[in-house]
Amino acid sequence: MKNLDKILVVLKRFVKAVPFFASPDALQMVVKPYPLFQGLYVAIPPSRELVLVTQENYQKIVQKKLDFVIEQVTEADDPLVHLFMLLSCPYRLQFLSYIQPYLTPEQLGFILGWTWCKTEFPHQNGISKMVKLFRLCSKETLMDEASRKTFDNIPEILTIYRGIQSKKARIRGLSWTTDLEKAKWFARRFNCNNPVFEAKIEKKNVFACFDIRGESEVVVNPWCLKEVKCKIRTYAKGVTHNA
Repeated sequence: MKNLDKILVVLKRFVKAVPFFASPDALQMVVKPYPLFQGLYVAIPPSRELVLVTQENYQKIVQKKLDFVIEQVTEADDPLVHLFMLLSCPYRLQFLSYIQPYLTPEQLGFILGWTWCKTEFPHQNGISKMVKLFRLCSKETLMDEASRKTFDNIPEILTIYRGIQSKKARIRGLSWTTDLEKAKWFARRFNCNNPVFEAKIEKKNVFACFDIRGESEVVVNPWCLKEVKCKIRTYAKGVTHNA
C-alpha cells in the first residue's frame, strides 16, 4: 500500500501521545479506552498474558501493542482496513484526520463512511474537522449501494430531526435522521428528557445517508441547515443549548 510507512509513523506518534489515565473512579479506569487497548488489563502478544496496566509499565505495554499492530498491519492483505479494525473506536476518526493527506480519495471515503457508522459520539472529534473530511469524499466512496439508493430517492428539500443527548450537545451537528421516532429515542436515551429539533436541508448539502443501524441517518453540512426549530421541548426549564 502506498504511503503505509508514513501512516505507521503517524500511528507511532499518535499512540504514544495518549497519556496514562489515572482516575479516583475505579470504574472509569476499567473502561477507559486507549488507542490500541481498553481498560486496566491488557492481553500482551504473543502469549496473550493479561497484564495490569500501571503508570510504571504503561509505556512498555504501549510499545508492545504497537509492535504487534504494526506487524499485523504490514502483513495484512488490506493494511488500512486492518489498522482501523485494531484501533479503539473512539480514536478512529481522530486518527483518520491525521493521516488524510496520505490517503487516496477512494480510501478516505471508504474508511470515513465505515468508521462514522461504528463511532458512538463522532462529534467529539470536532464538527469543523469532520465537515472538512466529508467534503473531500464522493458519495460513491462514502456509501454502499443500498445507502446510495436511499440517497438517490430523497427529495431536493429534506425535513430532518435531531434528538439532543446532553445539555452541552450542539444542535447544529452533522448527524440527523429522517425518522422522528428515532430522534425521540436519542433524546430520551440514557434516561434523559432532552429536546428534539427539526430542520430543513437541501439534498446538495447532504454528505451521506446511512441506515446500517436502522437509524435512517443523514449526515449533513450543519452550516447549511435551514428553518431550525425545536420540535419537542422536553428538557427542564432554564436549560440552554448551543446552536
